[in-house]
Amino acid sequence: MTSSIVNLSKGDLNEELQFTNRKDEIGSIASSLTILQDSMRQAEELKIAAAEQSQIDEAKSAEQQIVVTQLSDGLSKLSDLDLTVRIENTAAEPFPAEYDGLRISFNRLVDQLSDTMKSLTYAAEVVTGDAEEMASSASDLSMRTESQAATLEESAAALEEMSHSVQSTAENASDAETTTQENREAAQRT
Repeated sequence: MTSSIVNLSKGDLNEELQFTNRKDEIGSIASSLTILQDSMRQAEELKIAAAEQSQIDEAKSAEQQIVVTQLSDGLSKLSDLDLTVRIENTAAEPFPAEYDGLRISFNRLVDQLSDTMKSLTYAAEVVTGDAEEMASSASDLSMRTESQAATLEESAAALEEMSHSVQSTAENASDAETTTQENREAAQRT
């Protein structure tokens, strides 16, 4: 029993303990050692599992750090209006497969923003072109209106001149008629 206790204290958990079926104090000690040995095995298994979990957690943490870094960089470039930014998945810099949906969604969002900006740029160009055409048409209309106003002014002046001329002719004709009438009356008197 003493050698079993010493071996157990050194961490030997594979030794098969003897005397466990005895009904005396030695059997009780052997049974207690068996329970202790099982507890130590479970503790060792838990320690191994915890170490494995720690490695898994460290790996996940490293993956998450990659994801956070790449998404942060991408969003920073996007905030600077860089619509060419992409989060790549290359052999040299693999993106964690568990988070690939985020990468794909980010790239899809950038593509949609890029397409939207192209559409807006095209619409702005069309509006600018239409505005330039309207400005040119308004300028042409203004020039034609000014030209027509000048022509109307000239026509009005010519019409006024003609009206004066007609009035003068009418006055002359009236004077001539008066003179003719006076001459006729004078001729009849004589």
